[in-house]
Amino acid sequence: MTPIKTPFGGTLEFYPLPDTSGKGTVLICPGGGYSFLAEREGRPIADAFNQNGYSAAILNYCLDRDVHGTNPVKELAWAVRYLRTASEWNGLVHKLWVSGFSAGGHLAASLGTLWNEDSLFTEEEQALNKPDGLILGYPVISMGLTATSVPANASREMPQNFLHCSHWKSVISPRFLRYSYGTP
Repeated sequence: MTPIKTPFGGTLEFYPLPDTSGKGTVLICPGGGYSFLAEREGRPIADAFNQNGYSAAILNYCLDRDVHGTNPVKELAWAVRYLRTASEWNGLVHKLWVSGFSAGGHLAASLGTLWNEDSLFTEEEQALNKPDGLILGYPVISMGLTATSVPANASREMPQNFLHCSHWKSVISPRFLRYSYGTP
């Protein structure tokens, strides 16, 4: 399928299985410190999920506009809603997981904790936003001003909504976190 442009300026790439007998769909958010998108955390990950019976999509989220604000999580929520409602994905999204790595893991965790945030999403959007699960690879979830993905010109007052270690509660999606000694 041809990638589509999101309303936020990024692109959504599609790697569906040929039929609807798969295990569900994984939406992948590559890392890159919100300054670039790591190629090794995109297509190779989608291929691995395909080989294991999952359709996949990659959100190449926009890095130009308000990247350290709410635009990335709104763009990811849009992609989740698109996959849940698009006719060409009918039957492929009976389960939808969001996977992310490093900054992409932060983004996935953001949606996992903020999917029902009234200040960000309407009731109609909230009904479709929540992922069935999160697959987080070395995510930035305790973001502070010393985090490697926070630029030097970032606000000295980090929004509390983006400090995910304080938001792990029952309303978030089931999650799998993977860390290792040192991130790549």
